[in-house]
Amino acid sequence: MTSASAHVGQTLPEVATVVRSVIASRLPRACGGGRILVERDRGAFLVKCSLDGVPLLGGGDTAVEFRMDPADAEVWICDLRVAPSRRGRGIGRRLAQVVETAAYRLGARSVRLLPLHGTQAFWRALGYEPVDSPAHAHGKRVEPDTENGRNGG
Repeated sequence: MTSASAHVGQTLPEVATVVRSVIASRLPRACGGGRILVERDRGAFLVKCSLDGVPLLGGGDTAVEFRMDPADAEVWICDLRVAPSRRGRGIGRRLAQVVETAAYRLGARSVRLLPLHGTQAFWRALGYEPVDSPAHAHGKRVEPDTENGRNGG
């Protein structure tokens, strides 16, 4: 995708296919029990990925949720969590890379989030920096190098 708003014409199945492909390449051992849900929410795509195989509506101990608005070239990470028993293995970093790679492949050019208290160091280590608006948000520009794993891969 070359256009910053390339995901405007994407369908739910196309977005799901891209996300599944990225998860398979970034987290191959996690795909067996994982679930992916892509839905429309007020005009945006809402993507929920659970690596635990639990129903997505109830959450999961290891999951990521992100949102893409077709009117914007940004993706927002709404939630990223790793079960305590899975921490320290790079799964959180790889989940963030899943979002970055999917965002790039779908035409977005940046990923933003509002880090929870105490998680700023994690996000900064992945290249996310404070941005002007909204207050306390962090962002990262996604580029082909991110997709190929050379930036934090």
